[in-house]
Amino acid sequence: MLTYKCKKIEGALLSKGFRQVNKNHHKYFFYYDEEGRKQHFFTYTSHSNQEYFGRVLNKMKEQLKLDFDEFDGVVECYISKDQLKQIYSKKEKQQKI
Repeated sequence: MLTYKCKKIEGALLSKGFRQVNKNHHKYFFYYDEEGRKQHFFTYTSHSNQEYFGRVLNKMKEQLKLDFDEFDGVVECYISKDQLKQIYSKKEKQQKI
């Protein structure tokens, strides 16, 4: 079963333009565009979890509106910040149609 360390996910999100907000038992990650506007792409991690797998990863992927390959690319850093920006730009255009 595929697992990711929590710190790896958090670090990857922060390096791709997400900003972290700590609340209660969770760390929320919100995506901001280059103009500093918060977008509707987000996820959260728990302060107590060390690794994520299975349904939790699927939920994160859905929250971030990424397919598995895109999510893996973000976490494993073979999708750059600019590439993620292009992915989200395409997804926003598709939603407006």
